[in-house]
Amino acid sequence: MVAFRRLTNADYRWVPWKNGGGMTQDLLKVPCAADAETHWRISIARIERSGPFSAYPGVERVFMPLDGDGVRLDYGGAAPACDVAPFEAVRFGGSWPTHCTLLGGPCRAFNLMLSQAHAAGGLECRRLRGTAPFAAPGAILLLYCLTGQVGAPTPLEPGDALCVEEAAELSGDATMIEARIRPL
Repeated sequence: MVAFRRLTNADYRWVPWKNGGGMTQDLLKVPCAADAETHWRISIARIERSGPFSAYPGVERVFMPLDGDGVRLDYGGAAPACDVAPFEAVRFGGSWPTHCTLLGGPCRAFNLMLSQAHAAGGLECRRLRGTAPFAAPGAILLLYCLTGQVGAPTPLEPGDALCVEEAAELSGDATMIEARIRPL
């Protein structure tokens, strides 16, 4: 049997952005000690207005809008600017001078932040209909229920997440965000 941890809104913590421009909801962060270097972090940001992203030198960011009309990310010459639609993941350096322009109204965005010295990973939006495996050998998976319901291995409602090592088999009818973190 695979060990898992169910997370709900009661487990998440709202924190201000490093640059003071907004708020993000931390879903999971390792290590959790306040004075320790963060190896990786998963959060959902509320983006209310266009503006700069916080700088995180030594961190690789994976960013995925969850709703709204998407965003335009301008990396200040570090890479070509790009439009990012909902459920599309984009990867960029945390030290890049990134500016976000909303393409419509406010949106929420899923963020995976990985210390380049400690972790690698990725994000994917998956549709669950029936029973399906979620697997990433040697990795930690955070499976976030965006819409719908999951019945097994534990009930998940929208906003709940399941944290497992390597693999899980889920059943239900839901849109899931799968975050994969592989410690280096």
